[in-house]
Amino acid sequence: MPKRDTRRPKRVAVGGQVAQVALSPSGRIFALTTQGKLACIDLMGR
Repeated sequence: MPKRDTRRPKRVAVGGQVAQVALSPSGRIFALTTQGKLACIDLMGR
């Protein structure tokens, strides 16, 4: 059976724990960490 190609998301360490989560009208998820960094999670949940 042929091996399937997979796409893995790149992980980026933003530091700290999630302090707040927000959902934009376009469906993107944003997380603000305790270190004051903002992270965006794409529409695929990565």
